[in-house]
Amino acid sequence: MKMLLDEFERELSERRTALLSRLSIWKMAVRILKRSTTDKMILRAPTARDHEYHRAILGYLKGTGLLPQGELRRHTSIDPSNIGVTYDDFAAMVAELEYQEKEWYGDMTQDFRDSMLADVFGGS
Repeated sequence: MKMLLDEFERELSERRTALLSRLSIWKMAVRILKRSTTDKMILRAPTARDHEYHRAILGYLKGTGLLPQGELRRHTSIDPSNIGVTYDDFAAMVAELEYQEKEWYGDMTQDFRDSMLADVFGGS
């Protein structure tokens, strides 16, 4: 029984480590996307290919952020501050990608923009 419990604990530890690693890598990818967005989409006129890749990577990172966000919410033994981010901060990063996707490629209505700004900066 002791060997079974040890194996179970090792499996849980590996899963926690893997999740923290995925969160850290995802966070790094978001930083790279932000730099790339500034360099290729804001500071110069983006090409059609720039738009294509930006849209694809933005959507990919948004989608891949939702999975670890859900896992992070369910795990009580994982402290995301080990990678320099709280759960709320991580969830905000995922939401920011959704806002950016809507801003760049969606139909961002004035009502949605007002709602987003109220969520971010408070107020009504």
